[in-house]
Amino acid sequence: MFGKKKPIVVKTYEHRKPKEAAKLFEKDAQKMAKDGYEVLSVVTNDQKHNASNVLLGGLGLLAPTILTVTYKLKNGPS
Repeated sequence: MFGKKKPIVVKTYEHRKPKEAAKLFEKDAQKMAKDGYEVLSVVTNDQKHNASNVLLGGLGLLAPTILTVTYKLKNGPS
């Protein structure tokens, strides 16, 4: 049916800097597109307004940005 490719793939991209997490996602999304996948959804842990991150950020303990991306095989199940 789909060969060995999974119809749905979920990947996580994590980095201390939001721009770097986005770069990791962008680079991998291009590879996934070449393999026949498209992005179905993107979820992020928005750390900007979290009061604990303001306090921990001052100590250098800021939580990383995490992007969770769901890819769907094109022409796969809806």
